[in-house]
Order: sequence, then C-alpha cells, then structure tokens
Amino acid sequence: MGDTAQIQFDSIPSFLGVSVGDLEDLMPGQVAIAGYFCDNLDLPVAGQRYLARQLRYASLPENASANAIDLGDVNVFPLEPDKHFSAVVSQCEAVLETGARMVLVGGDSSGLKALGIAAQKVTGADVTVLPLKGDIAVICLSLNQSSCLWI
Repeated sequence: MGDTAQIQFDSIPSFLGVSVGDLEDLMPGQVAIAGYFCDNLDLPVAGQRYLARQLRYASLPENASANAIDLGDVNVFPLEPDKHFSAVVSQCEAVLETGARMVLVGGDSSGLKALGIAAQKVTGADVTVLPLKGDIAVICLSLNQSSCLWI
C-alpha cells in the first residue's frame, strides 16, 4: 500500500490495533482479520453484524500483533443470498490462496460456512462447520491426519 493510502488508513481503528491493508499486502502465515457485516441469513440475531465495528473501536493499539492485518470488511449482499454467499466464498478463497490464515469477526454463522467452503477449495481438505452453542460455530479443518480449529 502506498504512503498516501496508508496515511488515510492510519486514523481508522483496526482489530487489536494491527495495521490496515488489503489483499496485496498479505504474506503466507499472516493472520488476515476481516469484519463480516451480515446477520440475517443463518441463525439470525439482530445486531451481530455490528461486532466487528465495535471491536475495532474498543481495540487498543498496544495489543497489536506483528503477524496480523485488518482487511476491513468482506463485501456482503444480505438481501441477495446466492450472490452474497458466492461473493463471500470467493473473497475468503482469495485470502487463503495467499497462504494467510483468515478470521471473520461478527455476523452470523453463514460467514463461517463460506470460509469453510473456501478453505476446502484451497486446501482440498475436509472442512466441517460445527455449531457449538447458540450462535457460536467453529470450523474444523483436517490436514494430514491432524486437526486445526478456525474460530
């Protein structure tokens, strides 16, 4: 990202105070954090979409991790479910193809389902979304006889 663009982003709060960037800034092994502004498709609970924004404002810069980057929010189309799901899957896929890991913050569990499909497409591994309690879900990704949890 160029200096002019970075200056504009410096005043925007980010998750945990990490730097703000975009797809071109990702490196393998980096943690890409993105907001998911959709709460009306899967186990809807009004207000879940605001979690990402609230966490950005509540995060303190001294908690910044050098290995993480805030990608902003994924593009969503909550009134067009087919277009929405396809768009979220392709955005997650683009992030994972860089070798980065991805965390979606906020919204309903439809975001995790999209992330799970993207992870399956990129890795070829079996990916399962496990609902835990209420509106909390975890993605289980199995690679080479081992398991990873994506929260």
